[in-house]
Amino acid sequence: MKKQNFGSNLVEMQTIVKGCQNNEKAAFAKLFTMHRAIIENVAFRILREREEVKEVVQEVFFRIFKGINNFSGKSGISTWIYRITLNESFRMLQKRSGADRQVIDIDTVENELTVDHDYLSEIVSRERSKALVKTLEQLNPDHKAMLIMFYFGSMKTEEIASVLHLPVGTVNSRIARARDALKVLLETESV
Repeated sequence: MKKQNFGSNLVEMQTIVKGCQNNEKAAFAKLFTMHRAIIENVAFRILREREEVKEVVQEVFFRIFKGINNFSGKSGISTWIYRITLNESFRMLQKRSGADRQVIDIDTVENELTVDHDYLSEIVSRERSKALVKTLEQLNPDHKAMLIMFYFGSMKTEEIASVLHLPVGTVNSRIARARDALKVLLETESV
């Protein structure tokens, strides 16, 4: 039964893509509805700035609109959109670089915490999450992207390899190096 579901989802997505390629407004609306949340999530994890995320979302959908006829279907549409999102998020980071601004809004981290524990556990979890996010922000953009895609985006190494056009072994190596870099930073922070 799951295979039928997957197949029908695949057919539906192909229909939406064809509709977009034929400039059907309803198809673009459906594509937007289906992918907006993941685009916002990925962009926010990289940028940590709501206004910049809004700009990135607009730019991603503009690029989808302009480039949908060049979409070959060799990879999934979601993979293609994810790659555009990463590119636009890193472009925004480059645009921002040099500006003396705070990168993290600690208050937004609270949304990511679970509150099933007692009050003391919640405070400890909140502080750990703040420290982790703050440390993650110190990583170089490539390491940060690898960890975000793998851990926060729940992507498999094969999917990351497809998005970044890299061999799976290279992705595994980069994830390991990113984890090592994060571990060093976390150990340095706790000293």
